[in-house]
Amino acid sequence: MSGRLNKQGNWLEEQTFFMRERSYYDQKFFNETGWISFWTSQDASYFGVWYNPKKRVVLTFCEGDESVVSCPSDIAFAREMAAIREFYSHC
Repeated sequence: MSGRLNKQGNWLEEQTFFMRERSYYDQKFFNETGWISFWTSQDASYFGVWYNPKKRVVLTFCEGDESVVSCPSDIAFAREMAAIREFYSHC
């Protein structure tokens, strides 16, 4: 897994999972408390966004690529979520 800072200054790790679909995450997060699906007009079997405010983590899955953003503070998490809302409001 590779990591770097994203535009908001939060830690981003990315990796690829071939043959994985959105249902994997829906089932995984259904059993874990705190995870919420962030609904977008782009949602499909190959795409989804989930977030966990308690852990301050955002996970995006797109066509086999998984991106996990970890935020060091509640303020950083709020900025990350604002950026996500802004981005997906234009899709």
